[in-house]
Amino acid sequence: MRLPTTLRTVAVALSAAALAAAPAHASRPGVVPRDGIAAVSAAPVTAAVYRITITDRAGTPADARILVETIGATTSAVLVIGDEATAIGDLQLTESGLSGKVRTQAGNGRMQLTFAGANVEGTLRVGKQAWAVTGVRMM
Repeated sequence: MRLPTTLRTVAVALSAAALAAAPAHASRPGVVPRDGIAAVSAAPVTAAVYRITITDRAGTPADARILVETIGATTSAVLVIGDEATAIGDLQLTESGLSGKVRTQAGNGRMQLTFAGANVEGTLRVGKQAWAVTGVRMM
């Protein structure tokens, strides 16, 4: 059964919020489970959801979300457009912005975003095409 896009977006946002709010659980350090894999201590977890609009030159908007998760020293991000999702590769995340490689239906591209408080703006470039990206951090 396919869920409507709005319902999927809300479910993803709520899941990210639950991850950010939930306490990290881990086995006690030094305890070895029965399968022989050593237990790892819990790393701090943070998450962010950005509600963005991607606009082409003609002014046609497309709503999307960027989900960013940091666990310890590892950060990952996913771009969700409609019912399609793609990982943002070669991710560079700083206090002032985000950049990375994105695979789209139009081909491989690069997204560069700048943060200004809760607002975000930048570009998505795929080949010679460029789209304006604007949005806000939801959490």
